[in-house]
Amino acid sequence: MEFKIKDKKKKDMFISIFSLLKNASSLIHLTVTPTTFHIQGMDKSHVCLFDLSLCAEWFYYYEVEGEHLLCFDTVVFYSIISIKSEDQTLVFHLLEDKTDVLGIEVCNEDREKDKKGDYNKYFSLPLIIMIMSKCVCLLQNMTQKCHCLRKRWRTCWCSWRISGKI
Repeated sequence: MEFKIKDKKKKDMFISIFSLLKNASSLIHLTVTPTTFHIQGMDKSHVCLFDLSLCAEWFYYYEVEGEHLLCFDTVVFYSIISIKSEDQTLVFHLLEDKTDVLGIEVCNEDREKDKKGDYNKYFSLPLIIMIMSKCVCLLQNMTQKCHCLRKRWRTCWCSWRISGKI
């Protein structure tokens, strides 16, 4: 299993997603299949369920064989992925011999664009064994698309709540 995010806008979006998730929940359940990258979890007070799916085409490179269930600490994961530089690529992979560790690389794939101080970084994130069942959201048509900055998230949330779309 290996997937990469190279585009600056997508890297920033991915990091913003996990910035919000780390505030909502300390652990998340991630299911990686050959076609989707699916995150599901609940907030700390068990009131709000979050459910996110990214298609394989969203990633720069995505190669997954079979289904992999991963559970990890969101605070540690966010602190690792947020150290990337502008021209660096985020690479995630499971090692063949160690399926209880998620390998994360923050690396320069283009040697011509190497800048002083942009070092390749390698991390091993231990995975947590957690028995969890998937929740199925019955209200599939209640999806709201949001393209706003983190600072404006509260404003968007309040406007949705007032308009009745939540």
